Amino acid sequence: MLSLKIGGVPEHFNMPWHWGIENKFFEKNALDLQWTDYHAGTGAMAQDLREGNLDVAVVLTEGITADILKGNPSKILQMYVCSPLVWGIHTPLQFNHIDEVEQLKTAISRFGSGSHLMALLDAKQRNWDIEKIEFETTNGLKGGIQKLTDNVCGRFLWEKLMTKSYVDKGLIKCLGEFPTPWGAFVIAVRNEILAQYPDEIKALCETINEVCHQFLTTENVTEKIVQKFNLSEFDVQQWLASVRWATEYVSPVPDIQKVLEALALIGQDTKNMTIENFI
Repeated sequence: MLSLKIGGVPEHFNMPWHWGIENKFFEKNALDLQWTDYHAGTGAMAQDLREGNLDVAVVLTEGITADILKGNPSKILQMYVCSPLVWGIHTPLQFNHIDEVEQLKTAISRFGSGSHLMALLDAKQRNWDIEKIEFETTNGLKGGIQKLTDNVCGRFLWEKLMTKSYVDKGLIKCLGEFPTPWGAFVIAVRNEILAQYPDEIKALCETINEVCHQFLTTENVTEKIVQKFNLSEFDVQQWLASVRWATEYVSPVPDIQKVLEALALIGQDTKNMTIENFI
């Protein structure tokens, strides 16, 4: 049995992985998955892929594409969540319009993370001068909320459902949304692992696709997610109506191409890269 170190964010998107591990779907294909929750998100996973501390990562499409562009020795295997990620644009309570915070610091999980890249794209669409934006790293969701409530920062982008409880409690405001123009999450693997275990990595992808298919047909799907991630039943039902997991192989090529176009818009050099560098 092959043991693989795999990581993902501690969010509702990854419920099929947890359900699949608990029900031993991967063990049936001789795979022992050692799952780690990455509260600091894609940037932290990208770093651990680089350093060999992680074999496989379930990561934001834009985050891992940007890091491979910078030399991360990994490849994107396939799409995992094909629907967009809806980023909420959050501010402290005293603001009523996003343009009011243009001159203030932006909170991000870490440089190279999804929260960093999407903040840049959001600013670009608003015709802000992205060269003048100051960033404050938070190392995750709770740190970002704290930066807003302490008025250290004026803006923080994070997945809308994960921040909704803070908005509902009146701690912060959500003044807008930024849906990604591509599928939210992909599965990435270190090149070394892919070269050594190509058949096992193929089996991993085939298994999670089947797990996603079976998970959606199980009883009490909403209740399972509510209990694990402490979300409201109504919010989870709304979210389940919009999310699309891959239940068979879905090529990441169109989504990567969209990410590369967006990265070029914010000044990153993508000219010498072909799609083969990423998949």
